[in-house]
Amino acid sequence: MVGRGEFTSWGAAKAAGATMFGADVEIVEAHTATSYHEYPLGETLPLPTDISFHEISGGREIAISPSKANWLTLQAQETMLLKLLMLGLSPKEAMEAIVSRSGATPFAEVLQALKSLLGKIAQHNFSDSFIAHEQLQKNVAHLYLTNACNLRCKHCYMKSGLAEAQQVPLSHWLTFLDGFKEFGGTHVNLSGGEALYYSGFWEILAKCKDLGLNVYVLSNGLLVDAASAREIADAAYQIQISVDGPNAKSNDSLRGRGSYDKAMAGLYHFRGLNIAVRVAMIATPQTIDEFERDFVPFARRLYEDFGRQLQLRVSVDVIEGRTVSRYDPSTKAALQSRVDRLFDQLWGYDTRSHSDAVGYKRGLLNRNCGFGREISVKSTGEVYPCPIQIKPIGHIATDRIDELFRATRLEDRDKSIDNFADCRDCDLRYLCGGGCRVANYEMTGDYKRPYFCTERYVSNFYERLGSADSFVESYLDGRDMER
Repeated sequence: MVGRGEFTSWGAAKAAGATMFGADVEIVEAHTATSYHEYPLGETLPLPTDISFHEISGGREIAISPSKANWLTLQAQETMLLKLLMLGLSPKEAMEAIVSRSGATPFAEVLQALKSLLGKIAQHNFSDSFIAHEQLQKNVAHLYLTNACNLRCKHCYMKSGLAEAQQVPLSHWLTFLDGFKEFGGTHVNLSGGEALYYSGFWEILAKCKDLGLNVYVLSNGLLVDAASAREIADAAYQIQISVDGPNAKSNDSLRGRGSYDKAMAGLYHFRGLNIAVRVAMIATPQTIDEFERDFVPFARRLYEDFGRQLQLRVSVDVIEGRTVSRYDPSTKAALQSRVDRLFDQLWGYDTRSHSDAVGYKRGLLNRNCGFGREISVKSTGEVYPCPIQIKPIGHIATDRIDELFRATRLEDRDKSIDNFADCRDCDLRYLCGGGCRVANYEMTGDYKRPYFCTERYVSNFYERLGSADSFVESYLDGRDMER
């Protein structure tokens, strides 16, 4: 892992050193933005044993420990120091080796680089003793109460419209919820079709409230009035309204004429109520020009009106729908770049790096996209391991809740990135996670083959890790996030 022309052994590095410290210098101080650390200069560090290095822009490198899902973003001298520490040298010996070998590098400069490196190691717990952890799984049921819908959206992956002929009766849903709660279920997502279009929706909502379940309602908003908004807010913690464009032209081209005005009216009935409001949007190649024209004023108006109650999300990850197909990676990347620029304009800073700084969690082993981590139930009662329904694994009328959860957990385990032939040796595997399993299946015919993975994707990923770290450093210094 130490490159050509550098020290390749402890002996070579130690031999290059000379004693440059006074006998009384035993501790080096390492400051971070949030803490203070002291390191004995003569003691080796317990670093991860699987560190690899990747050059990124600005003369920096990413040092990554795959097994820990952890990384450091380093400058040139920090990289050299880390490589020497990996060889088993103490901090003192590593500094001596660099100064002695280069001849022209001031001791004070190397000492400052060491302090910076040790601060990063401490701040990010970049050590062999650091224990990476799995994602905490919640017991979630995503219930598609009906396939009936008052819209015919072009990108609807459920191809909703008419109710299924074999739609289960209301009693099946109520019995399922009892069993789900008894098994330890905590969260229920109510969807469709259009959830409010289902005649038993209000009874199911009341049942969830009585059971103490956390409810998330997904709706197109067209059937929401003031009274129904208050009733939903009384039982649910979040409502999602789909508005697929910042104006009627863009939204209605996907969701149908007149749907924008009705959806916005439904959305505003939740304003000021005790419920989180999420506006979910889709940007397509056909509507992105409208987004670039009207999204920023649209978003500013919503944030002014809803404040902290609002969550706003724009996705470019279109699922195979009624008349819309998944985008190839280059189309998706180009769309995402244009959407990112809109959010940068909205907030006045690098929102992609902000998102990455929040999303890339050190020490979190991202083994799966979520496939097999919740129960998804179709209106006909079939159970699936993912809200995007492909192959059923059971039925709520014939299978016990514990059996259904066991089946989903088996799917989760089977679709783990550890079982991806193309990914098991990649040092990004637990940060990337392997992408959406269903998208992989639709694009390649194999759940375990990431359709998007190219050399460019990998190099961009390393760049994004570095940008995320730079964002956090500037934010902690108080230079960003002022809005």
